[in-house]
Amino acid sequence: AFMMIFRSKYFSFLNHFFNSPIFTSQSGLFLTATINQLTSSTLNNFYIAIPDSISEQTTIANYLDHKTTQIDTLIAKKEQFISLLQEERTAVINQAVTKGLDPKVKMKDSGIEWLGEIPEHWKLMRVGSLSQCITGFAFKSDNFSFENGIKIVRGDNVTENSLRWGDKTRYWNEYSEVLDRFQLQKNDIVIGMDGSKVGKNYAYVEEKDLPLLLVQRVARIRSNSELIAKWIHFNIGTYNFKYYINLSKTDPAIPHITLKNITSYPICIPDINELNLIIEKLNSKLEKLDETLKKSKQEIELLKEYKTALISEVVTGKIDVRNEVLN
Repeated sequence: AFMMIFRSKYFSFLNHFFNSPIFTSQSGLFLTATINQLTSSTLNNFYIAIPDSISEQTTIANYLDHKTTQIDTLIAKKEQFISLLQEERTAVINQAVTKGLDPKVKMKDSGIEWLGEIPEHWKLMRVGSLSQCITGFAFKSDNFSFENGIKIVRGDNVTENSLRWGDKTRYWNEYSEVLDRFQLQKNDIVIGMDGSKVGKNYAYVEEKDLPLLLVQRVARIRSNSELIAKWIHFNIGTYNFKYYINLSKTDPAIPHITLKNITSYPICIPDINELNLIIEKLNSKLEKLDETLKKSKQEIELLKEYKTALISEVVTGKIDVRNEVLN
């Protein structure tokens, strides 16, 4: 159901046409604001420019097969590089917030099997004793606005270490004093409490994000100290937190965690001077890694744009590939 088969002797050419902006632009004319759908009647009436010669169609398809495979291979390599960078980023954070910067420091048993040893002079505390944690307000989704008001942080907006908006953006424009408690502030941390990526989806709220309102099933962690807030944020980005959440979450079909799971998470913490030094060093190291990650992601986007443009130019005949030699 809701699928369609196209069977044609022009299949190799059509395959690339369906992946071109020409097809996307035509299909976009028939989408609605409620349920996006295309009918077989609509699809069968789309226009397409196609060479009369089967040989020329095959030449075009072969050329695009070859070029898009090269681009896809390069994208895959860059994605693998990004994955390795992200692993390195997490490992750097994990080491700093559980072992500190001094490899020769005297250690002690934390008493928690998965945490292992921690620096002897560090304290072991819970998130709940370092911050104030709440879940959001039970907004009625029927009253969400798509255009104006205060942005609402829903589970869909919380991704791995960032907030995402775009088509996921929803607004609330019915003011009530009750909502004051659920307004987010700079340095708050939000955590998605449901879904397959529970434990991975979290974000640090910055000034540029505000104003924001918090919806139910998203947790908010707030500290009176920006330094402590950043320390908690770094800890939530570790392998340890993901492992802890994996142990804590319930219902494999629809994984979710409770506020108690979050507030009970153990964090080891040094004195204020060492804390400040570790965060300073971490920020410096992560800034370089994040810049490389950003550049690599931009390169992938440019490759995807190039691929789309190439397909469009070739399937519409703007680039003649009949005499191209593939290598």
